[in-house]
Amino acid sequence: MPQNAYRSWPLLPCPPLAAFRCSATPGVTPAVSGVAIDQAGNRATANFGPIQIDTTAPTISATPGAGAVDRGLPLITVTGSAVVKNTAGTTLGTVSFTCFDSRGLTVALAATDTGAGVASLTYAASGAQSIPATTLSGASAQPAITTPGLTTLTYAATDAAGNKGASQSESVIVGLGFACAGPTPTFSLPQHGTLLVTGTATSNGKSAPFSQSIPF
Repeated sequence: MPQNAYRSWPLLPCPPLAAFRCSATPGVTPAVSGVAIDQAGNRATANFGPIQIDTTAPTISATPGAGAVDRGLPLITVTGSAVVKNTAGTTLGTVSFTCFDSRGLTVALAATDTGAGVASLTYAASGAQSIPATTLSGASAQPAITTPGLTTLTYAATDAAGNKGASQSESVIVGLGFACAGPTPTFSLPQHGTLLVTGTATSNGKSAPFSQSIPF
């Protein structure tokens, strides 16, 4: 070969070696670490984190609130229990209720999540008042129920990690002079009937015993 001649040699690919390590324990915030080594022994490291691992579904609460009160009348809030009777007068059971002397009521839904955060709320209603499945971004909603009779409101929350809470329900009864709401009982409520409500009535900062029959 001449003195000043050169010969080219093909370059062979030398893929680096890489290794990563991470943990996935719920409730902690680990970091991901990585190491890359090429064929010449050159080493590079990288870390990423912390990472929140969330496997817990959000929780949600339902709080009844008064609807529109007739002009000139004071708002009365009643907390207590009600004996439920159907239209035939048969006693079906007793439930806890919050009642208002308003034309319907609202149900404030509030979700909380200690991990990724609440992403959305979904609610729907069936019975006297129908509400199609409605999904809202955020952690709160306030559907209104105004139709006389029994309406069952169902609701659930989903967090940003995709965890969905179990569906829950609130029974709303809009009757004559009062609207009442409480957790859905284990027995079936009638679409129409009578509530025999006993408890404590509060209005303008004053409280008194309350006992009244409310047809619906």
